[in-house]
Amino acid sequence: MKLTIAKKLALGFGALLLMLVVVGVVSIRGGRIAAHGVEEIDHIVDELVLGAEAMEALLTMRLRIYSFLINNDEESVQAYREARATFIKDIDECEARFKDPERLTAIRDIRGLFTEYDAAFDRVQVVVNGRHNTIVNQLNPAAEQTREHIDGMMQAAFASGDIELSQLTSNCLRDFLLARDYVMRYLNLNTSANYLRARQEVNNTLDRLREARDAATGTGVNGFSRALEMVGGYSEALDRVSQYVSQRNEVVDNSINVLGPQIANINRDIQSGLAKEAHDDVAMVAAAVSGAQMMIIFITLFAIVFGVVTAIMIARGVIKPIRAITERLQDIVEGEGDLTQRVDEDRPDELGVLGKWFNVFVARIQDLILEVAGSANEVASAATEIAASSEEISSGMQQQQSQTAQVASAVEEMAASVTEVAQKATEASQKSDEAGKLATDGGDVVRQTVEGMQAISEQVNESAVAVGELGKRGEQIGEIIGVINDIADQTNLLALNAAIEAARAGEHGRGFAVVADEVRKLAERTQKATEEVADSIKAIQTDTTRAVERMQTGRERVGEGVTLAEQAGESLRSIVAGSREVAAMIQSIAAGAEEQSAASTQVSRSVEAINAVTSESAEGVRQASAAATQLSTKAEQLQALVGRFKLE
Repeated sequence: MKLTIAKKLALGFGALLLMLVVVGVVSIRGGRIAAHGVEEIDHIVDELVLGAEAMEALLTMRLRIYSFLINNDEESVQAYREARATFIKDIDECEARFKDPERLTAIRDIRGLFTEYDAAFDRVQVVVNGRHNTIVNQLNPAAEQTREHIDGMMQAAFASGDIELSQLTSNCLRDFLLARDYVMRYLNLNTSANYLRARQEVNNTLDRLREARDAATGTGVNGFSRALEMVGGYSEALDRVSQYVSQRNEVVDNSINVLGPQIANINRDIQSGLAKEAHDDVAMVAAAVSGAQMMIIFITLFAIVFGVVTAIMIARGVIKPIRAITERLQDIVEGEGDLTQRVDEDRPDELGVLGKWFNVFVARIQDLILEVAGSANEVASAATEIAASSEEISSGMQQQQSQTAQVASAVEEMAASVTEVAQKATEASQKSDEAGKLATDGGDVVRQTVEGMQAISEQVNESAVAVGELGKRGEQIGEIIGVINDIADQTNLLALNAAIEAARAGEHGRGFAVVADEVRKLAERTQKATEEVADSIKAIQTDTTRAVERMQTGRERVGEGVTLAEQAGESLRSIVAGSREVAAMIQSIAAGAEEQSAASTQVSRSVEAINAVTSESAEGVRQASAAATQLSTKAEQLQALVGRFKLE
């Protein structure tokens, strides 16, 4: 089967990718198994922790029960209750977490046993409290009273000098104290041997008291009888305490000490099962990881060997033909430039295609260089002819450039003259415009003067009318003053008549005469004042008449001024029209001069452009001549380069 390089590479890399996929699948599978195993182990560890906490709580409860049995204290009961709450919580959580039916059954068994265990502790509390009350309220008081009574008897016998009685009571007291000692040992150590010894010593005490009572006389008999009663009461209290102790021992031995280990054993079995399951899961995870590692190592080693072998085979199949092509290229570039040699192209892969197209490329290069060689010869001869033609054209261009420069100079002088004429015409146009504006302004001033003089004429006419009216008012005032003079004359006559009548009246008319004299004086002053006013009115009338005459004359003069001003306005309007026509003519001249100046400037620019183009053409001809020379040189160099290749 003939394979191309692409197929070889695809097969090689495809096999490596397949191995990589297998490694990935194995790794993922091993990782999933490990993750599942770790998850199971983590779950088991949580269950183990719960079991350990429950075991710890159970042990704490058992220790607190023993502490309570010894100390009978509330602290131990409280500690038991706290451990009990923790144990119940852990059991509830275990029951919620566990999925295995056997473990769930075991947890339910633990819950049932613990219910009995807790009830047994309640019974123990009742018994222990009864034992404690009996000891405190009966046993200890009876023991103390008995000791004091026997000690009193002993002191009394010793005081009376009865040595024998004193010795008997001393022996009774010794036996009783020894009985109390073993009772205390029994209560503290809870051993039947101590109880039996305590009972024996109590019996010994009773026997000695009976002997002492039989040997005693008088009051001593009553004392020993009382002591026998007291020791009997103490013995009865000890029996009751012994009953409580027996009940307590029966509950502890048959319930607490049985149920506790049963609960612990069940919990231990659960812990052992969980530990074994965790160990199995760890072994499974380890085996899965180990198998995955071995598979990955094997596939990796195989991939390395396969990759190395594939690389060597592909490299050998590729390097040899590439090296042949490289040697041919190196020979073309650095050797004799032999284009007649070809490479082997009889291969079924891409390198055979590369060799084929390399041979085609070399053949094309060979044909191209043959054509380039022919073209180089033709270019060399054409370049020589171009160089000769370029020199002739360059000479003609220089003459044309000289003539164009002369034309450009003449056009520039003409353009300068035309530009000056245009400037002068423009200035004249500006002056004409200014004169027209001044004439227009003068016409406006004359028009305003005419309007002002007309207004003055109207005001003078109005003033003349007003002065005439003032003269008429003065005549009316003169008439009124005449009337006032008549009234003053009549008043004077009446005052004179009143004075005459007052003189006729004599003494009675003296006051009236004074009034008449004052009225006469007032009439004289009024007449004098009216005469002065009349004189002033006459002077005003005279001045008013003169003013009316002068105003009439001024009105006539104003009318003449208005006529002259209107004539001046007409003249100025004619001047303005003429100035405008002159300005328009000057502007037309200036526009024509400007157009001529622009045309001259354009001609000058065109000549300059022709000169520039001529210069550029001359420069281009020089460059073309130089290029033709260089082309000839390059054609010779190209012929030399083509000569380096072997074409036939």
